Amino acid sequence: MTSGAPEPVLVLVSPGTVAATLLWLLGSAGFSFYVAQFSSYDRTYGSLGTVVILPMRFDVSAFIVLTAPSLTPNTRRARQQPAELPPRR
Repeated sequence: MTSGAPEPVLVLVSPGTVAATLLWLLGSAGFSFYVAQFSSYDRTYGSLGTVVILPMRFDVSAFIVLTAPSLTPNTRRARQQPAELPPRR
């Protein structure tokens, strides 16, 4: 029995997953560089510096992982709809 509906397609690689992966790698490298070069958490907080740095790293990672996949529906919508140019004046 078929309902006539198209079969769902599993897409393993989408623009959102690629963007999330690349942004997460860049964000992790940038945050590591910041912590190594510019911050003085170790001198300020001593061994508790990890308690300050780790939640910041989680925040950066969570922001990237939660926002980058929103690119997928937007890119699909842009591919399906023709670009409309505003009227010339």
